[in-house]
Amino acid sequence: MDHPDKRWQNMGLSKTDILIRKHNVQEVVAYDVTEVYTLKKKREQQYKVLQKYNDHLRQFDDEIEQTVVQKEILLAKMKIHDDIGSLLIAFRHYFAKPERSNKQEILNRWRSLAEDIKKKEELRRIPGCA
Repeated sequence: MDHPDKRWQNMGLSKTDILIRKHNVQEVVAYDVTEVYTLKKKREQQYKVLQKYNDHLRQFDDEIEQTVVQKEILLAKMKIHDDIGSLLIAFRHYFAKPERSNKQEILNRWRSLAEDIKKKEELRRIPGCA
């Protein structure tokens, strides 16, 4: 595209062999590609802008995913904390007044909580499950 004569900088050329009256003739057509060139440059610039937006969206998606995982972990920890607190209160009531408490129910709740904690720990070890 670099030509010393500026008039040729935005020109496209096509060359075609044509047979006219048993003679081979080369037809050379010059055409102005300024608009095509301008549109191509504009499209390239738009593509770069879209790539930046796309990169930001991917990063934002990663941050959202991390936030959701952290929220799920926090909710699980809060549930375990509440369950342990509730069981400790039940345990205290049992020691204070064993005749008014259901020992087997308290033991079953402790076992159930221990199993939940164990399951959550096993899930953490699976890739993709936090």
